[in-house]
Formats: sequence, C-alpha cells, structure tokens
Amino acid sequence: HIVILMQENRSFDHYFGTLRGVRGYGDTRTVTLPSGKSVWHQPVAGGAGEVLPFRPSAPDLGLQFLQDLPHGWNDTHLAVNGGRYDGWVPHKGTTTMAYLTRQDIPFHYALADAFTICDAYHCATPTSTD
Repeated sequence: HIVILMQENRSFDHYFGTLRGVRGYGDTRTVTLPSGKSVWHQPVAGGAGEVLPFRPSAPDLGLQFLQDLPHGWNDTHLAVNGGRYDGWVPHKGTTTMAYLTRQDIPFHYALADAFTICDAYHCATPTSTD
C-alpha cells in the first residue's frame, strides 16, 4: 500500500523546516533575495525591516489556531514577485514565517521519522485550491 498525506495552505517549512536532513531552515543553498540576503529574510512592506522564521510563543502550540494565510492566485503571485520571492510578508502576512517543531506536532514528526518525506515536492501551479 502507498499512502500519501498532503496538507494544504501551509508550507513544508511551516511543519518540517526544523527536521534534520531536509532542505529546511538549515539549508545553505537558499534562494537569494534582491537584497543579497537569503530568502529567510523577508522584507516588510515599505522597507520597515524584515521578518525571519519564528516559532510563535504560545502554550501547547500544536493545538493552537494559527491564522489561515491567504492562498489565492493574486497574493501568491505577488509573494513570488516574478521570481524575486520577496513579497511573502506583505502579501501573506507575518504568520507566513511561523514554524512548528517536533515538540508542537509530534505525530507529524513521527510519520516523517518512520516513512519517506518529500522536501522537494511542489504544487504544479501557484494558485488556490478548491
């Protein structure tokens, strides 16, 4: 049997960016932004700083509601910004840079430890889903 577990509206890094052995936050070959910094340094609209990946501070984080991010055609293309990848925070919100850890979602990590995990599986088109 082959079972494929897919979840939508969250990035791979949101769930598994801290998992050892994947191209997550420890990746040294990230996309370089026009600023010369790695893609992890997402600029805030109007040049008012940047947002780095962060783990939200909340008790029982894996059980907390994290706001749904925009996931439509327009905001996605604005975030990708013609391949510059520097529009995520202005068009998806600060929570787009949030991540969870093994402590927060132990079941997800148990599955990743026991079975194959695909860290380079991407959607066919950057758009919304029905």
